[in-house]
Amino acid sequence: MNIEATGGVSPLKRRQASRGGKFAGRATSTAARRGGFARSAGKRGAGGRNVGGYNVYTSFTPAGKWTPPASGGVINIPVGSTPITDELLDPSKKYTDPVYKEIKEKVKKPGVDKFKRVCYDKDGNFLEGQIIEGMKCEMSKDPNYSDYETKVTKKEVTPGFWTYYDGNGNEISESKYNELLKKSSPNKMRLGGYRAMHGTTN
Repeated sequence: MNIEATGGVSPLKRRQASRGGKFAGRATSTAARRGGFARSAGKRGAGGRNVGGYNVYTSFTPAGKWTPPASGGVINIPVGSTPITDELLDPSKKYTDPVYKEIKEKVKKPGVDKFKRVCYDKDGNFLEGQIIEGMKCEMSKDPNYSDYETKVTKKEVTPGFWTYYDGNGNEISESKYNELLKKSSPNKMRLGGYRAMHGTTN
Protein backbone atom coordinates (compact mmCIF):
# COMPACT_ATOMS: atom_id res chain seq x y z
CA MET A 1 0.00 0.00 0.00
CA ASN A 2 1.34 3.44 -0.96
CA ILE A 3 0.82 6.30 1.50
CA GLU A 4 1.22 9.82 0.22
CA ALA A 5 2.28 12.34 2.86
CA THR A 6 0.75 15.74 2.21
CA GLY A 7 1.98 18.78 4.08
CA GLY A 8 4.23 16.71 6.27
CA VAL A 9 7.43 14.62 6.25
CA SER A 10 7.50 11.26 4.51
CA PRO A 11 8.45 8.17 6.57
CA LEU A 12 11.66 7.82 4.53
CA LYS A 13 12.75 11.42 5.22
CA ARG A 14 11.78 11.05 8.88
CA ARG A 15 14.00 7.96 9.10
CA GLN A 16 16.88 9.75 7.35
CA ALA A 17 16.56 12.73 9.68
CA SER A 18 17.31 10.46 12.64
CA ARG A 19 20.41 8.87 11.15
CA GLY A 20 23.20 9.08 13.68
CA GLY A 21 20.99 10.85 16.25
CA LYS A 22 19.86 9.97 19.77
CA PHE A 23 17.42 7.39 18.43
CA ALA A 24 20.30 5.45 16.83
CA GLY A 25 22.31 5.67 20.03
CA ARG A 26 19.45 4.29 22.18
CA ALA A 27 18.67 1.53 19.65
CA THR A 28 22.25 0.21 19.88
CA SER A 29 23.12 1.05 23.49
CA THR A 30 23.43 -2.59 24.62
CA ALA A 31 24.69 -5.77 23.00
CA ALA A 32 21.21 -7.32 23.35
CA ARG A 33 19.70 -4.44 21.39
CA ARG A 34 22.40 -4.38 18.73
CA GLY A 35 21.93 -8.01 17.80
CA GLY A 36 25.23 -8.21 15.95
CA PHE A 37 25.19 -4.70 14.46
CA ALA A 38 27.82 -2.11 15.33
CA ARG A 39 27.12 0.45 18.02
CA SER A 40 25.98 3.86 16.78
CA ALA A 41 27.72 7.01 17.99
CA GLY A 42 24.35 8.54 18.91
CA LYS A 43 25.28 11.89 17.40
CA ARG A 44 24.16 13.42 14.16
CA GLY A 45 26.98 13.37 11.60
CA ALA A 46 29.37 11.38 13.82
CA GLY A 47 29.74 8.66 11.18
CA GLY A 48 30.62 5.06 11.99
CA ARG A 49 29.62 1.68 10.63
CA ASN A 50 26.01 1.82 11.90
CA VAL A 51 24.90 5.38 11.23
CA GLY A 52 21.28 4.31 10.76
CA GLY A 53 21.03 2.68 14.18
CA TYR A 54 20.09 -0.79 12.90
CA ASN A 55 19.52 -3.27 15.70
CA VAL A 56 18.01 -6.66 16.57
CA TYR A 57 14.53 -5.45 15.58
CA THR A 58 15.57 -4.23 12.15
CA SER A 59 14.22 -6.33 9.28
CA PHE A 60 15.16 -6.06 5.63
CA THR A 61 13.03 -6.93 2.64
CA PRO A 62 14.91 -9.49 0.52
CA ALA A 63 15.46 -8.61 -3.11
CA GLY A 64 13.63 -10.50 -5.79
CA LYS A 65 15.27 -13.50 -7.45
CA TRP A 66 17.67 -12.46 -10.20
CA THR A 67 16.71 -13.73 -13.62
CA PRO A 68 19.51 -13.88 -16.21
CA PRO A 69 18.76 -12.48 -19.67
CA ALA A 70 17.96 -14.87 -22.46
CA SER A 71 21.02 -15.93 -24.47
CA GLY A 72 21.39 -15.89 -28.22
CA GLY A 73 19.99 -13.51 -30.78
CA VAL A 74 21.56 -10.33 -32.11
CA ILE A 75 23.06 -7.77 -29.76
CA ASN A 76 22.25 -4.21 -30.70
CA ILE A 77 24.44 -1.39 -29.54
CA PRO A 78 22.74 1.72 -28.06
CA VAL A 79 23.46 3.79 -31.17
CA GLY A 80 20.69 3.61 -33.69
CA SER A 81 20.25 -0.01 -34.78
CA THR A 82 23.76 -0.95 -35.96
CA PRO A 83 24.54 -4.62 -35.07
CA ILE A 84 27.98 -5.66 -33.84
CA THR A 85 29.80 -7.40 -36.70
CA ASP A 86 33.40 -8.40 -37.32
CA GLU A 87 33.93 -5.01 -38.96
CA LEU A 88 33.08 -3.20 -35.71
CA LEU A 89 35.20 -5.46 -33.49
CA ASP A 90 38.98 -5.17 -33.37
CA PRO A 91 40.85 -7.74 -35.46
CA SER A 92 43.82 -9.41 -33.82
CA LYS A 93 47.06 -11.16 -34.71
CA LYS A 94 49.36 -13.72 -33.08
CA TYR A 95 53.04 -14.29 -33.67
CA THR A 96 54.49 -17.81 -33.84
CA ASP A 97 58.15 -18.03 -32.95
CA PRO A 98 60.62 -19.52 -35.44
CA VAL A 99 61.80 -23.11 -35.04
CA TYR A 100 65.53 -23.78 -34.66
CA LYS A 101 67.68 -26.89 -34.65
CA GLU A 102 71.04 -27.29 -32.92
CA ILE A 103 74.13 -28.00 -34.96
CA LYS A 104 77.09 -29.48 -33.06
CA GLU A 105 80.65 -29.53 -34.35
CA LYS A 106 84.08 -30.14 -32.87
CA VAL A 107 86.42 -27.16 -32.97
CA LYS A 108 89.92 -26.60 -31.62
CA LYS A 109 90.02 -24.86 -28.26
CA PRO A 110 91.25 -21.26 -28.22
CA GLY A 111 94.96 -21.02 -27.40
CA VAL A 112 95.86 -24.59 -28.41
CA ASP A 113 97.88 -23.51 -31.43
CA LYS A 114 99.78 -20.87 -29.44
CA PHE A 115 100.47 -23.40 -26.66
CA LYS A 116 102.02 -25.83 -29.10
CA ARG A 117 104.01 -23.10 -30.77
CA VAL A 118 105.61 -21.58 -27.65
CA CYS A 119 105.88 -24.62 -25.40
CA TYR A 120 107.87 -26.85 -27.75
CA ASP A 121 111.37 -26.14 -28.99
CA LYS A 122 112.54 -26.71 -32.54
CA ASP A 123 113.44 -30.29 -31.70
CA GLY A 124 109.93 -31.03 -30.37
CA ASN A 125 110.88 -31.06 -26.70
CA PHE A 126 108.21 -29.79 -24.28
CA LEU A 127 109.37 -26.83 -22.20
CA GLU A 128 107.75 -27.95 -18.95
CA GLY A 129 107.10 -25.20 -16.35
CA GLN A 130 108.41 -22.33 -18.44
CA ILE A 131 106.37 -19.17 -18.96
CA ILE A 132 106.64 -17.97 -22.54
CA GLU A 133 104.67 -15.07 -24.01
CA GLY A 134 102.55 -14.98 -20.84
CA MET A 135 101.64 -18.67 -21.13
CA LYS A 136 102.80 -21.32 -18.64
CA CYS A 137 103.86 -24.52 -20.32
CA GLU A 138 102.12 -27.19 -18.26
CA MET A 139 100.39 -30.35 -19.39
CA SER A 140 96.81 -31.05 -18.27
CA LYS A 141 96.47 -33.74 -15.63
CA ASP A 142 92.97 -34.63 -16.89
CA PRO A 143 93.19 -38.05 -18.61
CA ASN A 144 90.19 -37.13 -20.76
CA TYR A 145 91.66 -33.83 -21.90
CA SER A 146 91.22 -32.97 -25.57
CA ASP A 147 92.44 -30.11 -27.71
CA TYR A 148 88.92 -29.94 -29.14
CA GLU A 149 85.55 -28.88 -27.76
CA THR A 150 81.96 -29.09 -28.98
CA LYS A 151 80.52 -25.91 -30.46
CA VAL A 152 76.73 -25.65 -30.59
CA THR A 153 75.04 -23.27 -33.04
CA LYS A 154 71.37 -22.77 -33.87
CA LYS A 155 70.00 -22.80 -37.40
CA GLU A 156 66.52 -21.57 -38.27
CA VAL A 157 64.51 -24.26 -40.03
CA THR A 158 61.08 -22.61 -39.90
CA PRO A 159 60.79 -18.81 -39.87
CA GLY A 160 58.44 -17.02 -37.50
CA PHE A 161 55.10 -15.87 -38.86
CA TRP A 162 51.94 -13.90 -38.00
CA THR A 163 48.43 -15.34 -37.98
CA TYR A 164 45.56 -12.89 -38.42
CA TYR A 165 41.99 -13.10 -37.06
CA ASP A 166 38.81 -11.07 -37.47
CA GLY A 167 36.74 -9.82 -34.54
CA ASN A 168 35.02 -13.20 -34.18
CA GLY A 169 38.24 -15.20 -34.06
CA ASN A 170 38.17 -16.50 -37.62
CA GLU A 171 41.53 -16.75 -39.41
CA ILE A 172 41.91 -14.22 -42.23
CA SER A 173 44.60 -12.96 -44.60
CA GLU A 174 46.97 -10.12 -43.79
CA SER A 175 45.29 -7.87 -46.37
CA LYS A 176 41.86 -8.56 -44.83
CA TYR A 177 43.31 -7.83 -41.38
CA ASN A 178 44.61 -4.45 -42.53
CA GLU A 179 41.25 -3.70 -44.13
CA LEU A 180 39.34 -4.50 -40.93
CA LEU A 181 41.84 -2.57 -38.84
CA LYS A 182 41.16 0.58 -40.84
CA LYS A 183 37.41 0.09 -40.45
CA SER A 184 37.46 -0.68 -36.71
CA SER A 185 39.43 2.40 -35.65
CA PRO A 186 36.91 5.04 -36.84
CA ASN A 187 34.03 2.88 -35.59
CA LYS A 188 35.52 2.84 -32.08
CA MET A 189 35.59 6.62 -32.09
CA ARG A 190 32.06 6.78 -33.42
CA LEU A 191 30.56 4.16 -31.10
CA GLY A 192 32.40 5.09 -27.92
CA GLY A 193 32.29 8.87 -28.17
CA TYR A 194 29.62 11.53 -28.09
CA ARG A 195 26.91 9.45 -29.76
CA ALA A 196 27.12 6.59 -27.27
CA MET A 197 27.10 8.99 -24.30
CA HIS A 198 24.16 11.05 -25.50
CA GLY A 199 22.16 8.49 -27.47
CA THR A 200 22.20 10.45 -30.72
CA THR A 201 21.95 8.74 -34.10
CA ASN A 202 23.40 11.35 -36.44
